[in-house]
Amino acid sequence: KFINEILVKSIGIPLEASLFIGRGDLISNLKVRKVDTHKGQYGRILVVGGSKNYSGAPAITSLSGINFGIDLVITYTPEVVGNAIRNYSPNMIVRTNPGDWLNINAFDEISQLIDWSNSIIIGPGLGEKKETEELLVKLLEKLKNSKKSFVLDADALKLVKNHLNILKGQPVILTPHEGEFKIMSGLELPSYNKIRERGDIITNLAKTLDVILLVKGPFDYISNGKATRINRTGCPEMSIGGTGDVLAGLCASFLAIENDPFQSACSAAFLNGIIGEYCRNKIGVRFTALDMISNINETILNLLNSNIKNAKNKK
Repeated sequence: KFINEILVKSIGIPLEASLFIGRGDLISNLKVRKVDTHKGQYGRILVVGGSKNYSGAPAITSLSGINFGIDLVITYTPEVVGNAIRNYSPNMIVRTNPGDWLNINAFDEISQLIDWSNSIIIGPGLGEKKETEELLVKLLEKLKNSKKSFVLDADALKLVKNHLNILKGQPVILTPHEGEFKIMSGLELPSYNKIRERGDIITNLAKTLDVILLVKGPFDYISNGKATRINRTGCPEMSIGGTGDVLAGLCASFLAIENDPFQSACSAAFLNGIIGEYCRNKIGVRFTALDMISNINETILNLLNSNIKNAKNKK
């Protein structure tokens, strides 16, 4: 009796807000340390990668997690590149296995480190040897039983193409660029400006595999098969070696601080692009992946401060 008329009106949230990732998605997924926090409560990451030919990729991935603020990051790599990775930073913790490539002999030690970690990355600089593929399959079976969240990147995406069934339903983020996507799935993506067609293919594969896909490109597509979002941050200057390794480290970082895989992939893609934009504005058009790593904290602080400033201006 107190209501004369009911009006249904839009509250003004545009449809694109649910499609495009924004700073709110990132900020809500950052974890604040409590006063009584102790080492280990802000995440432990295991990076499995590296080979005779590639020492930089696992190092950059690990440094990404370290500079994000993760408590402990262990890099597991072949002995041949162990010291090269250690020399990047005294913050590096490196475990090694004899030889030039990781193989099944490393399984037991990596298995123990999986139990220790909150999130795992497999792939940066791993190489494509048959012996490494054998190890990867066994690690994926271990991860399936452990239910740990993990990231598959780079060479691991190529090695897994014949073993995609193992991934089904696992809490995993796959981070292919267009070429890796084709190798992994056998599917070719249309041009980046064909947004709907590109999105449909990515969404359908994510649904079929029941995983999170983060497909890198001029626009990043993130899908869990039900929801698909697009990240528009970044710049052409990021099309250099190492920026994907930074992204993989950020994905694992958000996983390690207890975000779900879809949220982690969205936050990591947005932050990775913003860091690239920040470096371009600060350094110029010739920056590197290591420059991006050095500016992770500064970029986050800049975002948080501008968010506070915007909130004050609205009052």
